Formats: sequence, C-alpha cells, structure tokens
Amino acid sequence: RVHGELDLKMDTLKATGQPNSQLNDPQHKGDYTWQGVIDFLQQQRRLNTIKETEQLLEKEELQNKVQTLESQLQAHEVINRDLMQRVKMLEQALIMERTGKAANEVNKGLVNKLDEWNHNQNDPEQVLSLIHI
Repeated sequence: RVHGELDLKMDTLKATGQPNSQLNDPQHKGDYTWQGVIDFLQQQRRLNTIKETEQLLEKEELQNKVQTLESQLQAHEVINRDLMQRVKMLEQALIMERTGKAANEVNKGLVNKLDEWNHNQNDPEQVLSLIHI
C-alpha cells in the first residue's frame, strides 16, 4: 500500500486522536469532543478517499492490461490463421507436384512405349508385348 500508515482502524484511535490504551482508562472514558469527533471523521474520510483512489487506479491498470492482452491475442489469432493458410497452400502444392511428377512419369513411359511401337510396327510379336503394359 502506498499510504498504509494512514490505514488506521477506528478501535485504535480515540476521537481526540489519542491512542487506544487511554480508552481503557476510567478517567478518560467519555472524553470525546466535537472537534475530536470531526477530526476523526475527516481523517476517516481522507483514508476512504485514498483507498477509493487506489482502487480506481488499480482497476484502470487492470483494464489496460486486459486490453493489451486481448489485442495480443487477436494479433496471434491473425498470425495463426495466416500460417494455417500457408500450410494448406504448401500441402496443396506438394500434392500437385507429386501427382504431376507421377503423371509425367506415366506419360513419359507411354511416350516411350509409343515410340518403341512406332519403331517396331513391322514386328507383330513386339507390338503385342508393348500393348501389355
């Protein structure tokens, strides 16, 4: 607490501002004065005002912290979405590349077979062997 020394309890002070030890003294019972009571009430009002101000400051600090954390969360969510989209695009590109390579290899194999078939059109046995892929 910033002003902890001002955090006095009602039972530790007499209205006149004297320590609680004198309250138990029979000679001092009922020694309250109007000025003492007013001073005590003013002091309590100041203490309550200080406490209220501290609570308001703490509340404002916590609200600022919550806003900061929420904005950081939103930024991280945007980054996460972007990264997920990139991963999906890369996965699609990889699939396309793999299927493209496989298709190219099959096409190359067929082209080679057709070239061989065109080259060996005159030999019927080789043509039949080429048809069974």
